Amino acid sequence: MTSKVVESFDVFDTLITRKLDRPEDVFRLLYRRLVSVRLLDPNLLDEDEFLSLRRQAQSELYRTREEGSLDTIWDWMARRFPELTSPEFQQAELETERTVFFPIPSGVDLVRAARARGSTICFISDTYLPEDFLLEVLTTFAIIQPAEKLFVSSAYGRIKRTGRLFSVVLDYYQISPGKLRHTGDTLAADIRPARAMGIRTRLFARPTENDFDRRIAAHPSLKTLEQSVLLGTLKHSRISPKIQPGTVARLVASFYGPACLVWALWCLRTAEAHGVRTIYFSARDAYLPYRAAMNLVSALGLRFECHYLEASRYSLASATIFEPKRDQLEWWLAPKWESLSAKRVLERLSHLGCHDHPVIEEWFHGCKNREQITVSDKDNLLRLLEQDELGNHVVQNSTILRQRFVDYLRTRGFVGNHPVLLCDIGWRMNTSRALRQMRASLSLSTDVISAFLFFNERRLFRDEAGFGVSMCGQVPSAQERSRLRDRVPKLAWLRDDAVEDLLSLAPHGTTRGYEIGEDKMARPVFGPITPRDLRFRKAVGECFEEYAQEHCGIFFEAFQTADQCKAAFRQLTDVFIATPPADSLGPLIDRTGSCELAQYSSHGFISPYTTLDVVRQFMPRRLLKGRRVDKTWHEASLVASPVLLRPVVRRTLALRKWLATALRRTQPSED
Repeated sequence: MTSKVVESFDVFDTLITRKLDRPEDVFRLLYRRLVSVRLLDPNLLDEDEFLSLRRQAQSELYRTREEGSLDTIWDWMARRFPELTSPEFQQAELETERTVFFPIPSGVDLVRAARARGSTICFISDTYLPEDFLLEVLTTFAIIQPAEKLFVSSAYGRIKRTGRLFSVVLDYYQISPGKLRHTGDTLAADIRPARAMGIRTRLFARPTENDFDRRIAAHPSLKTLEQSVLLGTLKHSRISPKIQPGTVARLVASFYGPACLVWALWCLRTAEAHGVRTIYFSARDAYLPYRAAMNLVSALGLRFECHYLEASRYSLASATIFEPKRDQLEWWLAPKWESLSAKRVLERLSHLGCHDHPVIEEWFHGCKNREQITVSDKDNLLRLLEQDELGNHVVQNSTILRQRFVDYLRTRGFVGNHPVLLCDIGWRMNTSRALRQMRASLSLSTDVISAFLFFNERRLFRDEAGFGVSMCGQVPSAQERSRLRDRVPKLAWLRDDAVEDLLSLAPHGTTRGYEIGEDKMARPVFGPITPRDLRFRKAVGECFEEYAQEHCGIFFEAFQTADQCKAAFRQLTDVFIATPPADSLGPLIDRTGSCELAQYSSHGFISPYTTLDVVRQFMPRRLLKGRRVDKTWHEASLVASPVLLRPVVRRTLALRKWLATALRRTQPSED
């Protein structure tokens, strides 16, 4: 009989938990794993039927006895569905459970503190899982020590809820109830039955979801398992000791990690649907999805070839000018002329080698407004570029650039008669169009299948989930994009593109063009990049690599359709841009030097508009001569809400949401 105090600890949701929002979702994950390894035919038993059968098995066993074991559960299921007889099913379940467990640091700290006090430590759990399996999990996480005892209900046929498993602990140590102190997370199974026996108790506060999690879960298209995985991995990032608030790791875990993983999965699912095995990720924005895809292919043995192209829409578009036509030149030079300065136009003309041409210099000095190019100046420039002398110069330079780029593509295996999937963000000038033109000029028989995100220039509705207008195989036409912009209601809370700034994370600057080295090989030429931005990109890349290796398996099994990946990506980007978690903003503050982001708190919201800008948004467009405010997320102004004004702010936000919803109902859906 021990004279020391014995301290017992509940296991699940006190010391360890799952990377899932609901524990029973592990059975959905198990089902998908069984189907993927061909142990189970989905035509004989679908996911919901499997989950229902599993629930029935546990309910029946709990009705006839206090606790069943994994053996008895699968025996009961096999009697009703003979295809489930193989012992491989139990092994698959244990392996699935093993991949989703992770420790809760605050609970583990309580165990260490009790051990430091000299108490005798034991662990107690109501579970059907085998005792030796749970012991292995606790040992892996360094929670249990060799001399400490584990009491599992499946081994004793008794549970905590009735108090009988506590009696096993008292008998084993031969102590009175007053000598035992139990820590657990539930009143019904841990606190009340223990107190009824005279055992001292301590209620453990389990990790709970926050407002950011609830907003992520709100997308109506996210199904049970997909939503559970998103929330579970976010919970993991909040409580993991390796992911501290205000660090790049927290930013990756909150946004870059899940967003780029589902983007990469969307590309893989799209390629699979089209029967394509070769995938190219292009430009800076697609660098992290490329890294994610490489992790998925390597870890899971997928039959895809993933490549990365150092390219940009400007370096490619300048190589695809076959003749100096106005529409092609206008498309290449700028998507939004009203936002360009004359100096910026000269920078783009330098790609064509004509920025220092006497005719262009004369045009530049004659510009009416060098800060914002006018319509007449634009028309004059395009007219000059169409003239014979200057036009021929442009075409000749484009031919040289095109040959260099084709040589570069050959080194990447892109030039050939095999189908490829090209993944990119489709902004107003995208690499897909340039690459398709390039393959057409080479008379290749296979097309480039475009699979890229497209983001509208303006957000349609503030409360509509997703900045992405589509994640599909083709870009909406210019006419369609114009129609989308025109239908933005005046009362909608508009916001400019922000994802481009967040996702431009390749460890190099913008691709300016291509050159032939001494080894006669074509290689990209990069533009300048600031040391601060380079440090940020490298830090994100390192943290993202670790995140992808840890979570790629569970994401792959959860997100099995392109539509689910699309819904998750749109919701993640929407919520993060609109209401980013404050503990993730530190690295962005360091990257952008934004004072507004540094002031962000839970009592304020970030808007890209000042008060005057808000007034301008409500004014008729004709009074503003068609001009609107152009501000990105990083240039946002903070609208703080002091304590006395919080009720007013909440009512204002509610009214704004109601107005946007009402206006949306009057418009047909664009998605």
